[in-house]
Amino acid sequence: MLSREVTMAKSRSPYLHGLLRSIPSTFRKTDSLQQVLDYFYRNPDFNTAVVQDTQEHILGVVTRNSILEFLAKNVESDLSIESLIDRNYQSVQARDLDSDTTLGCMESSLGDLLVVDEKGKYVTLASYYDSYSLVREKLQVLTRTYDAVLNSTYEGIIAINSEGRVTVFNEAAGRMLDRDPQKCVGEDVKEVVPSTRLVEVMNSVKPQLREKHRIGMKTFLANRAPIILGGRIMGAISIFQDITSEEELLSELADIKQFMNVLQLILDNAYLGIVFVDSNGIIQFMNRMYEDLLGLEAGTAIGRHITEYFPDSRLPLVIKTGKPELGWKYNLRGRTLVLNRIPIRKGNEVIGAIAQCIFKDISELKDLVGKLDLLERKVKFYKKELTHLLAPKYSLKDIQGNSEAILNLKKLTRLYARTDSPVLVIGDTGTGKELFAHSIHGSSNRSKGPFVCLNSASLPKELLESELFGYAPGAFTGAHHKGKIGKIELAEGGTLFLDEIGELSLSAQAKLLRVLEEKRVERIGDVHPIDVDFRLVAATNNNLEQMVKEGRFRDDLYYRLGTMTLFVPTLKSRSEDIPLLINHYMEQQTDSPIKISVRALSALMKYHWPGNVRELRNVIERAVTLLDEDDTIDINHLPSNVVRAGSAKRPDLELSELALRRVVWEQEEKTIRAALARCKGKKAHAAKVLGISRSLLYSKMRRYGMSP
Repeated sequence: MLSREVTMAKSRSPYLHGLLRSIPSTFRKTDSLQQVLDYFYRNPDFNTAVVQDTQEHILGVVTRNSILEFLAKNVESDLSIESLIDRNYQSVQARDLDSDTTLGCMESSLGDLLVVDEKGKYVTLASYYDSYSLVREKLQVLTRTYDAVLNSTYEGIIAINSEGRVTVFNEAAGRMLDRDPQKCVGEDVKEVVPSTRLVEVMNSVKPQLREKHRIGMKTFLANRAPIILGGRIMGAISIFQDITSEEELLSELADIKQFMNVLQLILDNAYLGIVFVDSNGIIQFMNRMYEDLLGLEAGTAIGRHITEYFPDSRLPLVIKTGKPELGWKYNLRGRTLVLNRIPIRKGNEVIGAIAQCIFKDISELKDLVGKLDLLERKVKFYKKELTHLLAPKYSLKDIQGNSEAILNLKKLTRLYARTDSPVLVIGDTGTGKELFAHSIHGSSNRSKGPFVCLNSASLPKELLESELFGYAPGAFTGAHHKGKIGKIELAEGGTLFLDEIGELSLSAQAKLLRVLEEKRVERIGDVHPIDVDFRLVAATNNNLEQMVKEGRFRDDLYYRLGTMTLFVPTLKSRSEDIPLLINHYMEQQTDSPIKISVRALSALMKYHWPGNVRELRNVIERAVTLLDEDDTIDINHLPSNVVRAGSAKRPDLELSELALRRVVWEQEEKTIRAALARCKGKKAHAAKVLGISRSLLYSKMRRYGMSP
């Protein structure tokens, strides 16, 4: 007996396999209608009864419908069924699984299948309902298989119909595009993927192969093709993959390749011969300079042992010992090279060594040493000149006066000079605040550093900040393209004298306070702070305390500066120093002895000096300039305002000519003797300390009975 399970080869009915259950009864043409009715009653799923001859050949089938039609016209059930046989059926082919026997299947008009063997003998009958159930089951299996295949692939798949609506959207596409596949099916593809080209492919009927498509930060490689069935455009399909990581990798590889090319160019054009060997002494790299020295073509040395070109090379020894050899001389074809041999380590392991040819010939080294020596001398010269330009002009000896106020100020100046704290010098215009600032620097441990001056009142407020803090290239319109260093940076290692600090804007005050606190300065337009080491000495003739109350000066900066303060007195408050100052300024103007009349001295002593010491100096300079052949300054050499003020009677300052001269001479003699004592009798040194010429010193020593 043949197996009831068959499979299809090439047939019209691909689902025959699995349909067969049991073999229903067959009939002879002489069987009664009652027998067939009984058959259909016992087999309600079947609509067909098979009729065979005595040799079991199929004569045809009797259908349920044909019997019903017959019974409607005839009531004699014992009649023969011969007249009911339907010979209009079709056959298909099938194959038995067990015996590999070909079977024939005959399909009746009502859909039941007659199964026969290859000789045409009847095997069984499959009902229409069995066929339908199995087809539906197979269709479900195929659908699940289809979905599994679509969702198991790593490529994204999107298909659309002729209306542009999504019919396929697999899970891979959902992952790549961050969309829910179930929600995408049935939607307009333009709503799902706005930048899609599927509609374009469908309309043009032209496939697009290996097209790159960028969506957001991702790059996809897509193949798109129209779907054509029977010459009709049914839609389009896109199969794509995410190549973002591959693109990044290719970009990195391109960057690495470009970097390697640049590195090769750098090493080839560097004025250094470079050879790298691995741990076995095999050359892995040789730049163009070494190739030129050896007369080799590019790349020919790679893969050869170092001793083939340098028989006495010490690189293998350097690899073995792991110790570098620096500045060694090596003779190559009559040239004396200067080499460095350096081991290359990876962790604790020596993986190779580099030979660096620093100079092609030792004569180049000698030339370089000469150039470096010359450069060093130039640097020292320029540094000396810069130090000279930024050196303080005055010292404590330039501050004239023996009044108690001046002596106390000098003492306080020496004490303040020992620290690095900011100092605030306060005094009226012309009192000599700048002299004290110079003296603080000259007496401090920063005296060898620069002394940088900036008068806040001499610049517009718009430019003051850029002058003080400096600016970066292109910081503002009109800025120098290279930028500019500020006064604070210029005072590195020294002292910044900021005159008229009360003229600073509030924003500049805030920046200055921050620099003092952090010891870092930011140039205008720059974001990188620069460390600075400087000392600040500030001066002002304003009442900063009143400015703080009025909100024109920051209280925190005032308290930061007010820790160490010097109050320089007015000339009017120390009038006893006027004769000494007059004598000092007269000696500064000329080496020739100059006298002053009693009338002139009296007028100068009585004047109130609103311009203080600066005004006195200018008056004496003017008087000396007006002298003709006379050597005595008289009343006619003085400005009219001084003369008018001196004509007013001031009993407290009335002096006789003898008293005036005595005051001047006693003070001058005392000063000269002190200078000689300080300089241990060395007259040239004493003259320098006093700020006069040696001949003038000799003249004055003779005047006061001191042996020159």
